[in-house]
Amino acid sequence: MDGRVFDVTDYIYDHPGGYEILETVKGTDAYDQFLEQKHSKMAVKQVEKFVIGIFFDKSENKSNLDKKEFIRILYATQFGNSKKIALKILYKTKKILPRNNLLFTRMDKFDLKNLFKETFIFIIISTIDSGTAPTMGNKFCKRLNLIANSNKILLDKKNLHFSIFGLCSCKNFNDCNIVANTMFKNLYKIGGKPLLPLEKNCKNTMKSSESGYTQFYSFEKWMKKLLKLVLMYLTKNTDYKNIFQREEKKIKIQLNVSGSKKLSNKRKMITPMMYKKLVKEGYQLLSSHSAVKLCRWTKIMLHDRGGCYKHIFYGIMSYRCMETTPNLSCANRCIFCWRHHTNPISKEWRWMKDSPEILLEQSFKNHYKLINMIKNSSQVKQQYFKKAHLVKHCALSLVGEPIMYPNIQDYVDLIHDKSVSTFMVTNGQFPEKVLKISAITQFYISVDAATKKNLQVRNKERNHIFN
Repeated sequence: MDGRVFDVTDYIYDHPGGYEILETVKGTDAYDQFLEQKHSKMAVKQVEKFVIGIFFDKSENKSNLDKKEFIRILYATQFGNSKKIALKILYKTKKILPRNNLLFTRMDKFDLKNLFKETFIFIIISTIDSGTAPTMGNKFCKRLNLIANSNKILLDKKNLHFSIFGLCSCKNFNDCNIVANTMFKNLYKIGGKPLLPLEKNCKNTMKSSESGYTQFYSFEKWMKKLLKLVLMYLTKNTDYKNIFQREEKKIKIQLNVSGSKKLSNKRKMITPMMYKKLVKEGYQLLSSHSAVKLCRWTKIMLHDRGGCYKHIFYGIMSYRCMETTPNLSCANRCIFCWRHHTNPISKEWRWMKDSPEILLEQSFKNHYKLINMIKNSSQVKQQYFKKAHLVKHCALSLVGEPIMYPNIQDYVDLIHDKSVSTFMVTNGQFPEKVLKISAITQFYISVDAATKKNLQVRNKERNHIFN
């Protein structure tokens, strides 16, 4: 059905409509009969587990291979998402280009030597959380990288046309779609001709649609444009060159070729998925990369049950302390950290930047909003509640690495201008920023490990901080 082969041997006698129906359609394309029965969504979903392969007409295969007018869909997946995308491409290509030979191949089953014989190749590849290729794509990526850097073998630029769709679920933005990026550059370097700019899709930047949040929001648009170009090329359409030239300019900008400026990859740090998780954990999110949360010691002191060590050591009243951060991202993912681990990790600032004035204004506003939420509690001391609306201390220790925020100096100065003392936490991985920043009321440097090796062991994200 629909170009796939199903083995229902173990299910035939459990079929609700009887085994006779399956017997009559065995060895044939039963897709139309399947649709006529108007099966339930559950039945349609259940069918997927019986798929054992893809069907191709051998006689048609041979004729197309001779003409070199065939399309290979190559995929590498770790958790199945890339395979789903590859199958969608297969079905859509079959409907639009029925006469062309379609080859559906796992990356570890593909011999890289045959790459030089391909006409069209669509690659779907994931980047897993450590910033590496899926297991089935490791060998292909390494060999391609070796060829690209050796400069010994080059493709005939008129032969191979390729397009890559990259998927990613990395929390570390330095690793996001790094496998697809590298593969795109390597294929271009050895003479391959990209049909479209690299299409990158990240699970952590999901966008909304009518059916809710989906990781594949850009797939349909990319696929439609891709198949249009392929069809025009095969039918010798004269508009093909004009369209391709427009796309080629975008590709060169993306690759930073011929002095072109690199496209900005800046985006909002707080993604829809992250927003949902953080709000559930009690964070008040500010603008696109900051947050404020009511400290438990603030609530405890409002109930007159004591305060944190700042009260004991420095006389700071916990109910007049605001805990916030101008930067939710962190440089590490420490195994001993008590934080939520839903925030991104990065060694540098890679997102849109909000002004310190807006961040501070929203911090105070949302902090007081959180204070007001416990106003009617019978245990809250009203004399403390009134004073809690005049913050005198700001703890920049909520989550993330605050010193990495590009405007951290201006942000701290604005806090001090309001006669509010500051407390900042950093793990010292940005020594140049530590040296440049002016005096903080209390500067707390957390030494997470004595040596580089120990820090590596204590990090959940493996070696990303040393790559």
